[in-house]
Amino acid sequence: VVTVNGDTVHADDVPSEVADAATRTVAGTVPTTLADAVEEAERACISAALTSCEYHREKTAKMLGVSIRTLHYKMNRYELH
Repeated sequence: VVTVNGDTVHADDVPSEVADAATRTVAGTVPTTLADAVEEAERACISAALTSCEYHREKTAKMLGVSIRTLHYKMNRYELH
């Protein structure tokens, strides 16, 4: 769970294991389009956040700053179950 002072979560606020997972995933591949790169980074970030929150969806959604519905949609899209 990430807690911050204020309304905005910055990169420095994200646990290093989440940031490292996203960096490894993006750095380890060469996406063909910007959209592919964004999807890969988003998938890695969501996956790491789910792991960090022990797959507690409400906590994960709050950590990522999205609704539970959006998280559920993206979990299905990226097959993160």
